[in-house]
Formats: sequence, C-alpha cells, structure tokens
Amino acid sequence: MHKEKECFVIAPIGEKNSQTRKRSDQILKNIVKPAAAECGYVAIRADEIFEPGPITDQVIQRIIEDPLVIADLTEGNPNVFYELALRHAFKRPVVQLIRTGDTIPFDVRGMRTIEVDHHDMKSVEEARKKIVAQIRAYEGKKTIIDEIQGLWLEKKQKVKKVEGPFSLVEFDIKAGQPRVRGRSYGKDGKKRVDWPHELSVCWNPPGRDELFHMFDGRYGPMAKYSALGVSKFKFLADRQHGEGYFVVHGSGDIKKGAIDFELERITKEYLLGLGLESSPLTLDEDDRCSTLIKKLLRPPRR
Repeated sequence: MHKEKECFVIAPIGEKNSQTRKRSDQILKNIVKPAAAECGYVAIRADEIFEPGPITDQVIQRIIEDPLVIADLTEGNPNVFYELALRHAFKRPVVQLIRTGDTIPFDVRGMRTIEVDHHDMKSVEEARKKIVAQIRAYEGKKTIIDEIQGLWLEKKQKVKKVEGPFSLVEFDIKAGQPRVRGRSYGKDGKKRVDWPHELSVCWNPPGRDELFHMFDGRYGPMAKYSALGVSKFKFLADRQHGEGYFVVHGSGDIKKGAIDFELERITKEYLLGLGLESSPLTLDEDDRCSTLIKKLLRPPRR
C-alpha cells in the first residue's frame, strides 16, 4: 500500500501540560507541520506513533529510514541530541531549529540552525519559510537511489537453458543505505533465484546515473548451489527506463558469463496496461509477481 512521504520530528516533548510540552506542540502545529506539508511530507513526532510494537524501536527506525528529519534543539534535551547523533551518523537529511536565545552546542554549531521565537508571529513565519527552503534544497540534492526506488522489470537480451527472459529488481533504502533485491524466473514462469542471499554491496559513483551491486545467490534443490555476481544498472534521465548487464559465476545450471538487459519501471500504468491490479507491487508479494511474469511470457494474441 502506498505511503505518503513522512518526516520524523525530534523534539523535547515533556510531561503533559508542562511548558515544554505546550511550546513543543505550538512549534509542531504552527511551524513544522505546515512547512513539511508544503513540501509534500507528513510530519510525525514520537508521541504520534500509534503502530503496535516497542516505541523505542519505531523511533530509531524512523530516525534512520525516514527521508527527512526536523530536530528542535531547544533546552538541550539529551534524548534529542542522542537521536540527532544517530541521524547524523547515517548522513541523511536533517533540518535543525532552536529557540531564539538558546545556545547552539559546539558540536552542531557548524550546521545551519533556524532560530525561532514562537511568541512572535513574524519569527514563526520566517522559521516556516526557512524550513521550507532547507527541505527544498535537500530535495534538489536527491541521489539516484532516491529517484529509482521501487520495482523494475529486467528484460534480458540472451538467455540460456532454463533461464527465462525476465527478472524483477527492487531498489530502496534500508537503514539509511541503498538496497537492491532481485528475483529471476525460468522460461516456465516459476521463481528460480532470489538474491542477495548474504552478500550485498551497493555503490553509486558520485555524479553518475549508475549503480553497481555485488551479490550472492542460492538456488536449486535444498539451495545446494551458489553463485556470485556483479550487476551494473544505468538509468535514463526519465527514471522510467535503463539498461545494464550482470556478470555471474556459479554452480549447478548457472555457470558463468555476462548478460545484457534493459530496464523498465513497473508503474501503475504499466500494470493496468497488462490488465493487472494497479496498486504498487513489491517483491514481498510472491503471487502478484508470479502473475506478472506469467502474463509477460504469454504469446501476444493475434
């Protein structure tokens, strides 16, 4: 199911009815949420997480994985700085703000921090505009991984033996790092290999529309065979098409060699064109993925 872009808010929350809570609520309602919404994000603070499970684990997951974090450094709250350090460690976008008059700690003084007096409407409006400007600046620095997330169809140029012409490849971000997963299908439309098994290393050469992925795979009866491969993906400017190749060395019915392929993003329109359900598709949905591949393998009607 499609999720809106979410922005996690790190802030001192305090006890209910405390001055800390009242200020934090006003900052969230009048500055952070409107600024995030203007840029297409839904801002969520820790006390607004209602999903089942340990709240600490959910907070850490959001700090690492959400595409954007806004952090309020007011009052020098230790929890805020712990969470901020975690975000910085993964080198992911963060917007910092602080109450006018508070001292910006030395370790984060080198980063742009927005000052705001929530009692002054002019200051509130200026802070909102500055947050919007910083978010849009980050948006302008998107990496190739930010732009290609989702499921793609890999159409191989030449296939051997039982290997089919189609694979599915999914790109996303996990724990702040790019992740590639794939699945190949045989000529009969049945799943052959899921990769990676244990090894997965991604590299995006700076300034280039390319991604390299080193991976391993296991396959065959009782997963008795193994393979090691490297893929190169090159994406066109429309971010809907691409090309590449993979080099693989393995055992069983996968020996060694290089195979070129074309890439096509699997969009809502693509699925509808095949007469399939149009909701976003992921590799976790085995049955829907198999249905897609079998549909593509059928000879066209005359």
